Amino acid sequence: MKKIFIFIMTLTFMTLNTGNWATAFAVEARQVIDIAGLPVKGPANASVTIIVFSDYLCPVCNALEPVLHQVLEKYPNDVKLVHKLCPYHDFSREAVEAAYAAWDQGKFWEYHDLLFYNQLVLNKPQITAIAEKLHLDLKRFNKKMKDPAIQKLIERDMADVNHLGILGTPTVYINGKVLKDRSFQGFQTAIEGELNK
Repeated sequence: MKKIFIFIMTLTFMTLNTGNWATAFAVEARQVIDIAGLPVKGPANASVTIIVFSDYLCPVCNALEPVLHQVLEKYPNDVKLVHKLCPYHDFSREAVEAAYAAWDQGKFWEYHDLLFYNQLVLNKPQITAIAEKLHLDLKRFNKKMKDPAIQKLIERDMADVNHLGILGTPTVYINGKVLKDRSFQGFQTAIEGELNK
């Protein structure tokens, strides 16, 4: 069950019409998103968690990848990254299944990167070619792609998409708060804000 933490911030100001002091309340909602059982890049005890809802066939998700690599290089001890994979496009589900199947052999992030690198030519032969390039056990890989546990992870991610009202990919959360500016500077500002709390 998802929970929402509400943080109340107050702003005091003087009203122009009466000259009296008044207080306004701004509400900041942070979502608690379940990442149990998902691959994590970065230290498990990192202060900042970046969760990216993404699709391997989404061009904007692909464009975000270099920024995410830059963020992890800048904050190697403070940030961990998790992708929640949302198969929206044709062939996306097969790509997600393949990434999770590669994870079974310790190659999730390598496979993940190659899926984005080969985004424009993804198909069944390419899925196998990537597995071969990473020297995966193909029999084990193909069997794992249909594992019910992988299907449950995908369904959980999609349930989170529906629960959170996510309308497209990529959608990024930093410590449970939606990041609107997905430039490196936007990430840096949000991360520094979290680290300075």
